[in-house]
Amino acid sequence: MSIKIQTYFSVSISLIILTTSLFLSIIISDKSSELLEKEIGNSLASSAFQLSHNLDSFMWSRYQELQVLSEQEVLKDPRRTNEAQFLIDQLQDKIPSFSWVGITNQKGVIQASTKKLLINQDISARPVFQKAIEQPFIGDVHDALLLSKLIPTKDGSPLQLVDISTPLTDKKGVFQGVLAAHLSWEWSKEVEAAILKPIKEQKKDVEVYIISREDTVLLGNKNDLGKKIKIGDLDNKGKRNEWNFVRWPDGKEYVTGYAFGDGYQNYPGLGWTVVIRQSEQAAYASVQYLQTFILVCGIVISLLMAVIGWFITKRVSRPLFDLAISADKLKDGEIVEIPLLRGIKDIEVLSSSFRSLISSLKQTEKQLNKMENMAHTDFLTSMPNRLALLEYMNSVRFDSSNGSYGVLYIDLDGFKSINDTHGHHAGDLLLIEVGKRIIDSLIMKEHFAARLGGDEFVVVLPIQENYLNEITQISQFLIDTLNRPFFIQEHSIKIGCSMGSAEWVVQDVSPQTILEYADEALYVSKNTGKNKLSFYSFRKTS
Repeated sequence: MSIKIQTYFSVSISLIILTTSLFLSIIISDKSSELLEKEIGNSLASSAFQLSHNLDSFMWSRYQELQVLSEQEVLKDPRRTNEAQFLIDQLQDKIPSFSWVGITNQKGVIQASTKKLLINQDISARPVFQKAIEQPFIGDVHDALLLSKLIPTKDGSPLQLVDISTPLTDKKGVFQGVLAAHLSWEWSKEVEAAILKPIKEQKKDVEVYIISREDTVLLGNKNDLGKKIKIGDLDNKGKRNEWNFVRWPDGKEYVTGYAFGDGYQNYPGLGWTVVIRQSEQAAYASVQYLQTFILVCGIVISLLMAVIGWFITKRVSRPLFDLAISADKLKDGEIVEIPLLRGIKDIEVLSSSFRSLISSLKQTEKQLNKMENMAHTDFLTSMPNRLALLEYMNSVRFDSSNGSYGVLYIDLDGFKSINDTHGHHAGDLLLIEVGKRIIDSLIMKEHFAARLGGDEFVVVLPIQENYLNEITQISQFLIDTLNRPFFIQEHSIKIGCSMGSAEWVVQDVSPQTILEYADEALYVSKNTGKNKLSFYSFRKTS
């Protein structure tokens, strides 16, 4: 069975286009899935850590405030009850998160309290008194027993509290009573909303859970509140903050980021686990859309090219057909002039068609490479972004010839005030100039600089001889460089920058972990004066 050259070429071209589209669809979807998996997982884990940190930070603040208040002599003198009453009322007015604050005598009877609730009530049998006789006490989330009818909640749900109490002693160290406080659990929902609002604007079906040390749901889906929940991958409480695909008790798999709260400064923490999850279907919706889009485009292009190929091959085959007619006439004995076979020109036409096809495929590949480059580039500063940074660090990590690197985490001081004073556009222009100065300051081609987002940057550089000396020199150079005035929209703007650094022995520590270490060192700089460098001490992890 023979077919016409027109049909042959038209079908061949269509099959080539369709096969290439299918191949690209599979390759791109696999690569996109891998990149998206990392982006979503790291985003959820980062948000979980931020929420965990904010919870512990909030509790630490309330814990410190109660400790400071307990040092007031007026609270320790039973003759000054009225003054004590005024003082704790002032505390509740200033910090509404304190649902109730009270002072007991040595026997556990309440002598003064906010709004005089539970005055003369005996709470000596309650943990908030018993466990605070000798040292400060922090109790986990629980339903209110005595105050539930006296303090209404916004939505009528049961009142839930967190206990903080501390002993009161006179100048001789003699126990005089307990300063006890109940924190409303409502503040956790406000923290949750503030942290999750940006991520929920970009991602669908995102849920947050706060789980106690005893695996009880403190915050989450209303159907799960107060219930014990077991998640296999979270049984090991010693794990670091990370993400994974986790099968939940409902039998579904979720992309799950989690963080284990370990307190904040001198606040010991309550062992809460913050878990943020997103359904697998919602997480990969964009990948499925991209795969379908590429396949549909391939089918449309293949049909279009089939029609074009039909007309092109018709013109290519016409001289050959004329030549065959002439040959037949010659066979029949007719005297005919052999037509000039412009074979080279026909070949040029055919090759031109194929070059057009190849050009089309290369253009598609170029666009795909452009999309991949965009995924690795910060849209504002054109610097590498977090994804590019993690891929670079992973490539460094699996190169056995590499030794140690210095990871420098940079955060601008006073950037928010620039936005507030000069506007967000000026802030964007400032970030662009900061990125240029950071890149211009890197003297070695092996140095790698990236913008993580906001006003946060990271520099990774190989250590030649001495980590502390080399990092100190380059960080001081960067600080001096960034401290110089920036001229933005005819304004001279000055900023500072705080830095944190950790030494990375690439075979020992993962990129995500070393970034967390450098971030912790950055917080030390932020909390101890700013505009300077702090180093991470690995003795903290023992």
